Amino acid sequence: MGEVTLADLAFPPHTVTAWIHAAYRRYLGLTPFPARPRPEWTWPST
Repeated sequence: MGEVTLADLAFPPHTVTAWIHAAYRRYLGLTPFPARPRPEWTWPST
C-alpha cells in the first residue's frame, strides 16, 4: 500500500478547506490546487 499525505488531497475550490490546502501546498513549494480565497484573506508569506 502507498501513503497518502495531505498534499495529495484535493477539496472543492469554493470551500475554506481548499483555500487553506492551497496555502499549505504553496508553503511546501508545490503548485496549489484551484481555490477561491475570500476577499479579506491573503496568502501567507513564506
